[in-house]
Amino acid sequence: MECRHEHITRRASRAIARMVLFARTVRDVRASQVGARALLVTKRHARRLLRTAAPNAATVNVQPLPICIYEPLDVRGRFLETANNATRGVFRFLEREVRFDGRIDWRCTAESQLWRFYLNYCAVTLDLAQAFRVTGDLRYVDALREHIESWIRENRLMIGDPWAPYTASLRVVNWIIACGAVWDSLADSASFVSTLAQSVHVHLTFIKRNLEYDVRCNHLLENIKALIVGGIFLQAGGSGAPYFQLGRKLLVDQLKEQVLPDGGHCERSIMYHSVVLEDLLVIYEACQCADVVPPVELSDGILRMAQFLKGMTLPDGNIPLLNDSVEEGALSPEALIRWAMRVLGAELPSSSRSVHYADSGYVRVETPTGDVLLFDVGETGPKYQPGHGHADTLSIIWALSDGSPILIDPGVYEYVAGPWRDYFRGTRAHNTVQVDEQNSTEVWASFRAARKARILTSGLERLSTAVHVFGQHDGYARLPGEPLHRRDIYLFDNSTLLVLDTLTGSGTHLLESRQHFHPDCSVMPEAGIGYRIRNGHHSVRLRFLTPGDVSCFVGLTEPILGWFAPRFGHREPCPCVTWKGRVRLPYRTGFVLSMHDESLPFGYDVGRIRLPFDRAGELDNIRLGQL
Repeated sequence: MECRHEHITRRASRAIARMVLFARTVRDVRASQVGARALLVTKRHARRLLRTAAPNAATVNVQPLPICIYEPLDVRGRFLETANNATRGVFRFLEREVRFDGRIDWRCTAESQLWRFYLNYCAVTLDLAQAFRVTGDLRYVDALREHIESWIRENRLMIGDPWAPYTASLRVVNWIIACGAVWDSLADSASFVSTLAQSVHVHLTFIKRNLEYDVRCNHLLENIKALIVGGIFLQAGGSGAPYFQLGRKLLVDQLKEQVLPDGGHCERSIMYHSVVLEDLLVIYEACQCADVVPPVELSDGILRMAQFLKGMTLPDGNIPLLNDSVEEGALSPEALIRWAMRVLGAELPSSSRSVHYADSGYVRVETPTGDVLLFDVGETGPKYQPGHGHADTLSIIWALSDGSPILIDPGVYEYVAGPWRDYFRGTRAHNTVQVDEQNSTEVWASFRAARKARILTSGLERLSTAVHVFGQHDGYARLPGEPLHRRDIYLFDNSTLLVLDTLTGSGTHLLESRQHFHPDCSVMPEAGIGYRIRNGHHSVRLRFLTPGDVSCFVGLTEPILGWFAPRFGHREPCPCVTWKGRVRLPYRTGFVLSMHDESLPFGYDVGRIRLPFDRAGELDNIRLGQL
């Protein structure tokens, strides 16, 4: 009886805690979002109960205008393999391959929702179109046509994942671009072209009635792109004009909301930044195909986003995996920037090696030799939509000039709620300080965040032989003693990295400072010094500046620690060096990463750092340990 009572008590406590988290989450959500979610959910349930079927658009005057946008096709990797697999009913998404014998099961419930989304995006039509363009083999056109016809035939009921507004928006644009690339080969398929145009009309009507004002951000922009591109596709018969006009109006509004003054995207994910930039480029090209003058705000947004993306690209040409980001989730920075410069007919202006993107909350510092440090001093994301944000405030990434990654961000393994989603969003997966085993931002579920860390100060200054960047946040102020975390980083011209973490407040707290190294790095302890990190011919020494328990973990599962997920559905172990100490605040700790074994470019004694910078006639003299 007592055990049952304890079980009920625990369940009640968890339920109350979840209700409190939910209350803290929704306080930042706009009232319009709550109303939009209620309406969309009501419509979704109504379609399921009534078994609503897609309307017959045969009476609509649809005269499609082919939209020829080749850039998304030209940069596709492994398109022949993907196209050949598709002709055999084989589809691979998120590191998982599924074979369909005969018809495609568009609602395959055995797979994850994200896998089903990928299937219903119909992006394989782009691979089939590109395979035809390269080989001239008409069987790829036949497979493309059958793929689209199969979807239309099997999804007449407007229910489930195939008819999610986001999925529908991506799919209809993929169809239009893929068919535009092989349009001449569809000339003898009048019935298919008619079926396609009618389904596009049905899609646009559905999207217009189900705009994602609840989620907003990149989801709403995908809806807008579908309305504009689909509206242009149907404009010859006049049926597309209402969709185009609505999309154009919403686009101007969303550019103001989503593209920050410094060019970053409001969700602070470089992957979704790249996705949105591609969306804007597709819209721009579609307008040009129809001799429609794009809004001035569109070209300005493309330019600023391309400039920001260039600044945030790592030396190896990849994006940093900040917040929800994976390496193959969007076109490469090189492809996007080249595309942007082509359509705008301009070159990107040169930028400083060291830049503080104050609106987005990122700092990029580059040494004279080309090594790059990225520093996160920004918000989790928009307060009303932090779903793709991580509890990574004041985390850092460090990569060498030849592209060799040293300190990494973890990436994303999956979006399904559970321990792996919790880990990759949590503070313990990032290169920053964790206090009392709590997250700096209360991330929970798949896409929720309650109390969010706020940046109190941040900045960048150039000193004689180094760049100094700093930031402070209040994410732990909710804990007893109200700790605040300030991080000061000095990146010296000889690529020595000095990181100082100051925790103010009161009381005794457990501090954990973690550094995650790329899986290609080997990490070996050096007695009395710290760790030696090697990546190829590069050798880096890590040393901590205050006493504490120091350990290296690789690929732990209980508890989860030391993992890297560069692609959805794929994870691999990586070395994580952790310094841990139970200390009384205020307290200052830190570490040094140096490329050279000779003396450091600053003075260091036990309990004190002496920086070689003359400020008002005095050298910086910084105490370590308890302050």
